[in-house]
Amino acid sequence: MAKYQFELTDTFGGEANYAWVQRTVVDVPDSIGDDMLRMLAKKWAGFTGRRCTVEEYGDQQVIRPRGLCQVLFVTFEPDETDTRDALNGLVRWVENIGVEKNPMLVGIDKSPLYAARKALL
Repeated sequence: MAKYQFELTDTFGGEANYAWVQRTVVDVPDSIGDDMLRMLAKKWAGFTGRRCTVEEYGDQQVIRPRGLCQVLFVTFEPDETDTRDALNGLVRWVENIGVEKNPMLVGIDKSPLYAARKALL
């Protein structure tokens, strides 16, 4: 299962204004496609049957219904396991790259990286 956050707010001058906001987090199957995810989000926001402009930015989709001063953000929420795995991979990469292989690592303080990994464990 994958987690997504739906965030609906008003706009002012075409930009998100946050004078009011509604949020929810939903679990959806990993096999769900982008079109079905948009349909779910539009249904939650009450935009079913309304034409929308969609912008995609990696892990986020921005849905702007035509004729309404509102915007709907659909954002992928990685779970803690994904974050921990990515951080452990980064630590292993930094440990495996020696100064002789990459002179740019000379003098770089790695303690924040180790502190973040310890906090997640």
